Amino acid sequence: PEHTSHGLEGITENPELPFSTPIEELQLTIRPYNILKREGVHTVGNLLETPLDKLRDMRNFGTKFQTEVVTKLEKFNYWLVGADPNRKPAIITRRQYLSGLTQNPEMPFDAPIEKLGLKPHTYRTLKRNGVDTIEQLLVLPRRRLAQFASFGQASRRDVDDRLAAFGYSVYNGILLL
Repeated sequence: PEHTSHGLEGITENPELPFSTPIEELQLTIRPYNILKREGVHTVGNLLETPLDKLRDMRNFGTKFQTEVVTKLEKFNYWLVGADPNRKPAIITRRQYLSGLTQNPEMPFDAPIEKLGLKPHTYRTLKRNGVDTIEQLLVLPRRRLAQFASFGQASRRDVDDRLAAFGYSVYNGILLL
């Protein structure tokens, strides 16, 4: 199958990863790379032109591979969108997640996590893991938080409750429907 173009209008080309770059440069794992090649996606531009619905429809191109592609593209300020502009894309990046949030003036994204009033144990665990600002906490996938040493249910509840007090919630991962 050959790739069908849907245009790159509105996408700013990143000189570090031009549209003409072969997808080999993304250093994807072998299975998603092979599927994309089989489907006629040979360059970063081809990939960016591929509607998300078409990616989802590719045989054996599941959530794990979609996540891998989105993560690689996000590093270069690129992201995939759904084919239907009126439908929210199923895969969104952390950056897109943040841009969809209304910033609370009492707790701006660049505020230090100290302002949340977390319990001391929760606060120390987040700081030890390099989480310094509200933005860093908001874009940290929930599954990554769960991997922090001594960050159990009580700490997760503490974070959820304190963020909710300001109208925020922790990022739930790459697939948000």
